[in-house]
Amino acid sequence: MASFKGSDAVACLEGGTCDALRKYVDLARRMGFTADFRYELGTDIVQTASAIIEQVSRDFPDSIVFAGSAVFRQPTLIHRLLHNETAFAIQQQLRWKGITAVILPIRINI
Repeated sequence: MASFKGSDAVACLEGGTCDALRKYVDLARRMGFTADFRYELGTDIVQTASAIIEQVSRDFPDSIVFAGSAVFRQPTLIHRLLHNETAFAIQQQLRWKGITAVILPIRINI
């Protein structure tokens, strides 16, 4: 989780995020995959992610979106509050636009 107090901190957060994404792209390319990244800063994750995905879908029409959803062995109320349905909300928006999105379970053993 990132926290910031001003525009300088936002710029620092943005720079750090882009640096991390570049490292993943470099790794994928070293493994022989075509790779690139998109980054956008926004206040609504569903709207922001959906907009990025729509642009990528136009650039790469045969692409498939993969998202993860945390799955707990015995979910509690706090798990449901903290680990919301973001992936499913994004999938729902994309579904109406004809963009394939697959949600994969990510098992959390806590």
